[in-house]
Parts: sequence; structure tokens; C-alpha cells
Amino acid sequence: IYGKFMKERGEIEKEYSKSLKRLVQGYQPKESKKDKDKNLDEESTQDRSFRLLLKETIYQANQHEHLSEVFAKEIPNSLQNKAREFKESTNGLVRDKKKFEEEKNKSDRNLEKVKVKYQRSFFRLGASSNGLCKS
Repeated sequence: IYGKFMKERGEIEKEYSKSLKRLVQGYQPKESKKDKDKNLDEESTQDRSFRLLLKETIYQANQHEHLSEVFAKEIPNSLQNKAREFKESTNGLVRDKKKFEEEKNKSDRNLEKVKVKYQRSFFRLGASSNGLCKS
């Protein structure tokens, strides 16, 4: 579930990045030969701020593109690795549990055998002491 969510989130980030880049491309000023010759010092404050806004938007689009790669590739792989480690750990604990249960059951059987043997010996001792008392 988590991996699928992160992949979908990565796809959304990628689409958002593409949309931002398309938006900036649509508003990039068309450069003519006169504009190329024009010095950036002659650029108006409003034009400069808009150019910087476009530049910042491209930067944000690149960040979203990077996020999309992380969400779509790195995080799902990391989640899969963690899930595999967790599963292996769980399987190991289940094996240990079975082993300990078998050992406990074996100890319980041995205890029961010793208990029966003790009871027999106790009754034999009682029977023989009763036989000695009668004689």
C-alpha cells in the first residue's frame, strides 16, 4: 500500500513539474535581436522581477521533478527492502517460537515421565513399608 501511494505521489509530482515548466515556457519573453543587444542594466525593475519569478518557478519545477524521482523510485525500493527485512525477521522469530515450543513440550513430557516414575517408586515404598509393618 505504502509503495503504491508513493509511486502515485511521484507521478503527481512529475506531472506538476511538467505543468510548471510548460507555464514558464508560455511566459518566457520572446527575445529579438534588439533585446539581445540590450544590456541587462537597462532592463526595467518589473521585467527583472518577472524574469526572476520565472527563474524561481523553473527551480521549483526542477525540485518537484527530483521529488517525483525520489517518490517513484527510491522510497518504494526502500519500503520493499524494509518489508523484506521485517518478513525475514518475523519468519526467524516464528522458527524460534516453534523450536522453543518443541523444547517446552519435550521438557513437559520428560517431567511427566519423571513424575510417574516418582509416584510408582513412592507407592512401592509405601507398599513395602506396609509389608514390613505387618510382619
